[in-house]
Amino acid sequence: MAVESQGGRPLVLGLLLCVLGPVVSHAGKILLIPVDGSHWLSMLGAIQQLQQRGHEIVVLAPDASLYIRDGAFYTLKTYPVPFQREDVKESFVSLGHNVFENDSFLQRVIKTYKKIKKDSAMLLSGWVPTYCTTRSSWPPWQKAALMSC
Repeated sequence: MAVESQGGRPLVLGLLLCVLGPVVSHAGKILLIPVDGSHWLSMLGAIQQLQQRGHEIVVLAPDASLYIRDGAFYTLKTYPVPFQREDVKESFVSLGHNVFENDSFLQRVIKTYKKIKKDSAMLLSGWVPTYCTTRSSWPPWQKAALMSC
């Protein structure tokens, strides 16, 4: 009903965007803060396409990352974290091993919960302290986002 009340306006605006978009659009800078693992691996193709279209891409990743490495089509900036690459690798490997254990459903749920809790604490320890300690240099309009620190 809402679409009918607007008539053909959305269609016309969509067509104008498709026709004029490539003419008036410009490349820009993109900051990526990816998650290690399959999320990063599946993102590489899109990043390469963005770079080919003129975007400047900076990837910000922890120095203990397993898969995020220097690339020819982006700039990698790393930051220190309180865990090692081996800790992340052990987390991934144990996750795969847990799938094949013959425990009861309840035991698997409890193990999975404990593993998620442990891994989340490890991974979050790498960015939450940095996020909270840099708040003094942030603009005032972002102070509301820092209330949870």
